[in-house]
Amino acid sequence: MDIGSQKSDVGVMPRFRPLISHLRLLNKDVFLMKIRVEVMSGAMDGEDFGVKKSFSIGREKGNEIPLPFDKYISRKHARLLVAEPDIFLDDLGSTNGTFVDGERVTNRVILKNGELFRTGRTWLRISW
Repeated sequence: MDIGSQKSDVGVMPRFRPLISHLRLLNKDVFLMKIRVEVMSGAMDGEDFGVKKSFSIGREKGNEIPLPFDKYISRKHARLLVAEPDIFLDDLGSTNGTFVDGERVTNRVILKNGELFRTGRTWLRISW
């Protein structure tokens, strides 16, 4: 099935139609970004979580990334917000903080691919 037939190209000059179809394919691929969060320390060292949209980190089972063994992590500790192409990290008012590059997160920060961050005493790495 031709991706160009999914949306109307009426009014687009014929020589630009292949470019528009290509851009639609690229846009579709962006939304297939696979986000991984790997636990790098503590009792769950080596655990790997795959996520697609926004997700929370904390001690409770209801979190998309539950870390029940770190007593320094709050029940709802932090949240990662996926707003492609960026991924943001928010601390949810945790007692012991969330840290990126040694700095406590007080405002939303943008994470880089492969970046390490710490919740409680647990180090995590995000990649996509």
